[in-house]
Amino acid sequence: MDFVKNYYSEIQFNTPQENTAPEELPLPILETLLDTKDIFNVLELGCGNGWLSNRIAQNYPSLTVTGIDIVSENVSYAKQTSNKIFPADFFEEDIMTTDRTADLTVSIGALHHMPEFTMEQTISKAFDCANRFSFIGLYHKESRDTMLEWFNQFPTHTWYDIFTGMTQYIKDEKQRESWFKDQFYNPFEQSVTLEQVKDICAEKNVQLITSNISTDSTSDNVRKKLNKKSFTSGFIYFLIDKTETYLEHLRDERLLKERVNQIREEDPFIYR
Repeated sequence: MDFVKNYYSEIQFNTPQENTAPEELPLPILETLLDTKDIFNVLELGCGNGWLSNRIAQNYPSLTVTGIDIVSENVSYAKQTSNKIFPADFFEEDIMTTDRTADLTVSIGALHHMPEFTMEQTISKAFDCANRFSFIGLYHKESRDTMLEWFNQFPTHTWYDIFTGMTQYIKDEKQRESWFKDQFYNPFEQSVTLEQVKDICAEKNVQLITSNISTDSTSDNVRKKLNKKSFTSGFIYFLIDKTETYLEHLRDERLLKERVNQIREEDPFIYR
């Protein structure tokens, strides 16, 4: 695990040069969930530089928001950029040993970078930390494999230029470089299938509310996006409910699924 920790200490993934907290929360599923007003605290597992926790705290000031990460540099940056009026709390802490819990746990792009644990173990831990809901984003096997296969048709020395052309919405070059290194040169990653997620949910006796994909056969869609010069990391996002009460607050599940799918199209950060 130390080699993963050291790597992300060096690249400072997704950290822009400007020292300001982000102002918007372009995550429709989280907005939908948090707007139910039945969540009082949020725990982000693997918060990185803290941008998501800071956004939630800033946009939902009534919530208690906590982020944990094993990289001290990330935690320091997150604290520095935390909104002074509506701050989130950040701690240098291991996901797999934390005893923290919250109404909602969030983890995006962290649980698949843990070499000492299986995907089942890390996902289960995120569920265990949740009193009610858990929203998780991970590398999806077929989507991820297809993305890497697509780039492998080109010489490696051209990848960054191709990536740059696909990510013009990133205005900070330091941020783009760190994201590129995370995507193509991270020291360890795993991936998961939708069927595995369903099996884990069944084993943990939790309800899978929705996912951004409905099938594990995603290659064609991923290639189409890449051929149109739209970068995709190859992610699966899913929301679970441990209490089976969520749909009482949002009965139109179709609307929720539509808003989940907006993540890939609208979020200009890492949710692609």
